[in-house]
Amino acid sequence: MRDLRSPERSRVRDVLQWATSELRRCLKDAPLGSADTPYLDALLLLSLATGEPTERLLASLPEEVSEDALGRFVRLLDRRCRGTPVSYIRGIKEFYGREFSVNPAVLVPRPDSELLVETALEALDSLAMVTDTLHLHDAFTGSGCIAITIAAERPGIVVSGSDIDDSALLVAAANRTRLLAPVADPPADRVPLWRSNVLDAAAHECRIRRLPTPQIVAANPPYLSDTEYEGLRRSSWPEPERALRGGSDGLDLFRKLAHQAVTLLPPLGYLVSEVGSQQGVIGARILAEAGFRDVEVRQDLAGRDRVLIARRSTQRRHGNDD
Repeated sequence: MRDLRSPERSRVRDVLQWATSELRRCLKDAPLGSADTPYLDALLLLSLATGEPTERLLASLPEEVSEDALGRFVRLLDRRCRGTPVSYIRGIKEFYGREFSVNPAVLVPRPDSELLVETALEALDSLAMVTDTLHLHDAFTGSGCIAITIAAERPGIVVSGSDIDDSALLVAAANRTRLLAPVADPPADRVPLWRSNVLDAAAHECRIRRLPTPQIVAANPPYLSDTEYEGLRRSSWPEPERALRGGSDGLDLFRKLAHQAVTLLPPLGYLVSEVGSQQGVIGARILAEAGFRDVEVRQDLAGRDRVLIARRSTQRRHGNDD
C-alpha cells in the first residue's frame, strides 16, 4: 500500500472525511466485520492524536487540527490501514461499560460476549437463592473482561480466571488491579488467576488456594475452524492464534471444556460458553453427551447462536456421584 500523506485541509471535519475515505480504500479487502466503522475508527484515532474527547471533536468540526497532532494522526492512521485494530493502537477497548487494557497477546473484547456475561450473571443470581458461597471460574480468560466484569457486577462472590498464555494473564492481572477497587478483599484475592490448559489445573488450584469448588464455569474458548483461521492468517490477522483456532470444526477445545467441566462442577452447576454462530446445535449435542442437562442456545442481538448454557446432571454420564 502507498504511504499516507497529510490531508490538504486541516479542519476537523475535513480530516475526518479524508481519513474515512482512506480507511475505506485501504481496508476494502479486510476480513468481514473487521473494518465496518471507518468514520468511528478515524474519530477515535483523532481523539488519541489530539488528546481531545470524541465529543469535543464532534462539537468543533470547523476548527483546525494542529500540525503536530495531524502528524501523529497520520502515523496512527497508517497503522490502522496496515490492519492493526483500533483497540490495539489505543491500548483499550470498552466492554460492559468499562475500559479494558488490550494488546496483541489477547483478543479484543467483542460486544457479542456481553451476552455471555449476562447469561452467567443470571445463573449466579439463581444459585444465590439457594447457597451463600458462590464461585465462578472463567476459563480462557484472556484480557479478563469476563471474569473482571462479573466480579465488579457481583462483588460478593468469588471469581477466578485461567489462561494457557502467560502474557494474557499479565494483561488480565493489570486489568484486575485497575478496574476492581478493593472492597472487603484486594482484587488479587477476589479474582485469583492461574495458568491452565482449559480446566486442567482448576481442581488443584482451588484446593491449594482454599477456594470453593466452582458452581459456574464461564468460557469463551477458541472456536474458529482451521479453515476459518487460515483465511484470517493469510490476511495478517493480528489476534493470537491460540485464542482463535479451535481445530478442524472449531470445537476441539469446547469438547475438552465440556468433559472437564462435568467433572469439576457440582450437581446442577452451570456451564456457560460462547460458541460460533453456526455451532449452537452441535455444541448443545456435545454438552448433552458429556452429561449436561437443560441445555439452551441463546442468540445475540443479530439473531445468531452465541451462548450455550447448561446444568450438570445430578448423575454423571457413567454412574452416580461419589
